[in-house]
Amino acid sequence: MTYEATNNVILPEVRCEGVPLPQPPTHTFSANMTYANTEITAAVENISDISYLAPGGLNICPNLIDQAYFEDLVRDLGLTKEKAEILCSRLKNRNLIKADVKVTSPRKRHADLESYFKKSEELVYYCSIEEVLKYLKLPLDSSAWRLFIDSSKHSLKAVLLHNGNQHPSIPVAYSTKKEETYANISNLLNKIEYYKYKWEVCADFKMIAILTGMQTGYAKYMCFLCKWDSRATSSHYHIKYFEERKENIIGDLNVIHESLVPKDKVILPPLHIKLGVVKNFIKSLNTQGYAFKRIQTIFPRLSAAKLKEDKIRFAC
Repeated sequence: MTYEATNNVILPEVRCEGVPLPQPPTHTFSANMTYANTEITAAVENISDISYLAPGGLNICPNLIDQAYFEDLVRDLGLTKEKAEILCSRLKNRNLIKADVKVTSPRKRHADLESYFKKSEELVYYCSIEEVLKYLKLPLDSSAWRLFIDSSKHSLKAVLLHNGNQHPSIPVAYSTKKEETYANISNLLNKIEYYKYKWEVCADFKMIAILTGMQTGYAKYMCFLCKWDSRATSSHYHIKYFEERKENIIGDLNVIHESLVPKDKVILPPLHIKLGVVKNFIKSLNTQGYAFKRIQTIFPRLSAAKLKEDKIRFAC
């Protein structure tokens, strides 16, 4: 093997008896060094008079952080307002950030969109969604968006999601006082002018039941597409096709209200369907087997009474 001769390394040698150990070099580096065929003089009277001494002897001024870069840095690091203020203060002490950079500027980003909001009956919503889409420079075609409605213990919200997820979501209604009821959802749809745009709607099964005028809870006929009988447990895994529900008649087959959304505008959430399939799969497992006991360790709140009830229901 042939090694290239260089000045700053010692070539490997074969060690054997009678060969003395190599000695390290004794020369030292001088103040004048050659780098990239350029002479660099290290004698500088006042180091504060220059910024940076780059390879090649070029003076490069520091690139101070501006407002846009600082906001991106805070967002990427996921800093809170308090920590962002500390970071800005430390950078200013080191003269690494421009003097006009402020931490409080992101708190006023909603000012441009504030005029598009209205508040009525504890519900905050967009009064003109078309104007908002124009301001955000997003497509106005209603077929490019779908409406997602959901609620939790603390809030009720409606969000526009882009079909294809190429654009960010747009919150169109929000409330911390409203509950998930037929009257509140009907009022929400009227406020955001749903019947003008007629977006497709994506929601969980309870919200879909409310939107289609169905009775919520453990109803006998809870499906808005067919006449599936939830009480007929003996035929759930034997009958594959049930009679289609062609029309919603109030007072018949657990229909208690007029439908708020056309049936063909409802999108079934695939996540809930997958969770339902997995639930039935878990019910069929042996409760004394390793797989089932492993699931119990992952979900410790799954009580024995609940497991026994579901197991009996599945066996029926």
